[in-house]
Amino acid sequence: MSPAFFSIAEITVQLKNLGIREGDTLLVHSALRTLGKVENGASGVLESLKRVLGKDGTLLMPSFQSGSEYIFASQGICFDVKNTPSECGYLTEFFRQQPDTLRSLSSTHSLAAWGVLLQDHEMCSVTTGWGSPFEKFIDRGGKILMLGAVRGSNTTMHHLENTGGAPTLCAISFETSVITRSGEKILTPIYPHMPGLHRDYSKAIDLLEQAGGLSAGPVGNAQCELYDARKLRSVVYEALRKNPCAFIKVFTPGKA
Repeated sequence: MSPAFFSIAEITVQLKNLGIREGDTLLVHSALRTLGKVENGASGVLESLKRVLGKDGTLLMPSFQSGSEYIFASQGICFDVKNTPSECGYLTEFFRQQPDTLRSLSSTHSLAAWGVLLQDHEMCSVTTGWGSPFEKFIDRGGKILMLGAVRGSNTTMHHLENTGGAPTLCAISFETSVITRSGEKILTPIYPHMPGLHRDYSKAIDLLEQAGGLSAGPVGNAQCELYDARKLRSVVYEALRKNPCAFIKVFTPGKA
């Protein structure tokens, strides 16, 4: 029977057992409640991650709003990097508010981080595309931690589809904007994802597991997965070369 309470030290050991190492570049998707009761709550989880990564590690988390990128873009979203809350789970909002956390300038896919990799996100016309922090994170040999989060919340898959040839983007650019920490408003035209495309990203993770790029184990009460981002890119690009719609669900009218 799982213990009702986990100390920071116990969570730290579990993260290490999963395969996270000092100096790693780690992108975390989280569902904090699945971990159970952790010493100091969200603060304790962050402390555990900090202990594992050490002073040379880089921690990233999504910090954008929840919803359709197309709807946000078509409505001319203005994203306030200092004040707009993250809607990617409680841990991400807590992380965003830490005094040493930085946040990228993207109207729809802002990332929060301890460390680097966030610069020039406002220059990316595809927010998860070429030149974005997602590409830099993979190039740096990053790892993706699904901390109790479902596979479908892996935003890196959007990047891989957008750069790997999947037909997922609108052909029309929309005017969006970002307000910087200093209060300056920057125009950020983007090509958003097309609305109405349903994905099955579990297929990609199955391929990753077959390639030996996945480890799994408990963190608190949650069963978690750690992905090798470079290997994920390799298997996804290969799948997309064979079928650009490999991860897009196809629905037959009249069938569930």
